Amino acid sequence: MFRSISPAAVCISLAIAMAMAFHLRAAPVADGALPTKPHLVSYQAAKKLIKLSERTGMVMGHMVMYSGKEVHVVVVANQPGLKDMTFAVHGLVNPELDVPAGAKVSLTLINMDFGGGMAHGVVIGKLAPPYGVSIPSPLPGQIAQIPLLAPRSKQTRSQAKYYVDTVKFTAKKPGTYYYLCQMPTHAKTFKMYGKFVITPGH
Repeated sequence: MFRSISPAAVCISLAIAMAMAFHLRAAPVADGALPTKPHLVSYQAAKKLIKLSERTGMVMGHMVMYSGKEVHVVVVANQPGLKDMTFAVHGLVNPELDVPAGAKVSLTLINMDFGGGMAHGVVIGKLAPPYGVSIPSPLPGQIAQIPLLAPRSKQTRSQAKYYVDTVKFTAKKPGTYYYLCQMPTHAKTFKMYGKFVITPGH
């Protein structure tokens, strides 16, 4: 439980997480490129990633279904206009994501948040909620991870630069996994997580 963790332990966890986030080196790349390391993009490029997130996959209720041998999942941390401290995919808050087994997945995360403690990452594994203050690393059954990304560079969205990262992996083993933010307290307190389901091939 949260009460059993000392304030000093929470502070140490937060300090380590923030050190990881703020020591990223941004790679200068063209807008729209998807290198597999953190880089900064403009506000215009950030808006294009939101549009891409809302075009890929098919919405069915509170689920986004992907099909084909290659899928691109774009996750937005704190998408403008949606609930704070959440992930957004296809305009939905923390939806279930379904991909077919065997698919080659490109997972992109953009952090549009601002302020101290607002680093966000995403990790996918078998660890189900409820979550503790700190997230184990690696997760049980971990299949993918994007390390913590620092918040946007300025408070004014149109003038800010945004951290983006992409990881590629193959959705090998069917089953129910969970994607969550590994920043201490974000999954526990703010429910920053959702299901990631790998469905058997047809």
